[in-house]
Amino acid sequence: MKSIILGLAIIFSCATAIAATEARSMRSPSGAIVELGDSNQTVLRAFERERPISVNRYFLKEGRVYGSAIDYTYEINNSIYTITVLNNNVYRIVWERR
Repeated sequence: MKSIILGLAIIFSCATAIAATEARSMRSPSGAIVELGDSNQTVLRAFERERPISVNRYFLKEGRVYGSAIDYTYEINNSIYTITVLNNNVYRIVWERR
C-alpha cells in the first residue's frame, strides 16, 4: 500500500514538473512577433541573432495533421520556447518557465 502511494506521488510530481503552456504568438528578443501560421522564414528572420538551444527534425502525425516538422528551442528571459514548424508554417508555440 505504501509503495502504491509513493508511486502515485512520484508520478504526480513528475507530471507537474514538466508542465508547459501553449501560446498563439511570441516576441523575439529583437522585437519581432512570431504567430501561429507564420512561415519558417519568418521564424528564422525573427531569431537571426539568437542561436537555438536545439533543432529537432521529425515526422509529426496528430490525427489528420501530419508532415515533416522542425522544433526550434530557444531560451529567452529564463523561459524555454519551442516553436514547431510543420509543412513550412508555425504549428505550435510552447513555453515553460525555468
